[in-house]
Amino acid sequence: MNPVRVERPVTAKVLLNVAALVTSKVLLNVAALVTSKVLLKVDAPVTPSVPVTDTLLPIVVA
Repeated sequence: MNPVRVERPVTAKVLLNVAALVTSKVLLNVAALVTSKVLLKVDAPVTPSVPVTDTLLPIVVA
């Protein structure tokens, strides 16, 4: 009975950690994609796309 009691909270914590990591990575990716697409649409005629994404993506990730 002891191993079963130990495994349940461990698996729950692992699943919570994995879920938190996945959701945070997905949210960061979605936020980066959305901001880059919006910035590309807004700033495309004015400035090239690469400097805009290079300067603002680290801010989104941080």
